[in-house]
Amino acid sequence: SDLYTTVTYKMVLIRLPLYYIINILLPCILITFVALIGFYLPCASGEKIGLQITILLSLTVFLLLVAENMPPTSDSIPYIGIYFFCALVLIGLSIILTVVVLNIHHR
Repeated sequence: SDLYTTVTYKMVLIRLPLYYIINILLPCILITFVALIGFYLPCASGEKIGLQITILLSLTVFLLLVAENMPPTSDSIPYIGIYFFCALVLIGLSIILTVVVLNIHHR
């Protein structure tokens, strides 16, 4: 009759997101928030552009560190990659707007 026996295993794998939230998402949110707070820095301080460029550089370095730990795939873009792209665009726009504001202020 039955020559083979059947063994069935059920495995449940759960990935806890707290590590990724604290080490990846929270620093990126704080860097982006500091970029937006840079608009409240007075024009007379002379450090608005330096702050924005430093923020853009720090986010780029942070993106490189995160990209090393992510597996390469060409099927789809991970959500964290989309978030980093949007953050880079937001900080790039804040640099452009800071230059415009400083140009108008010093006329």
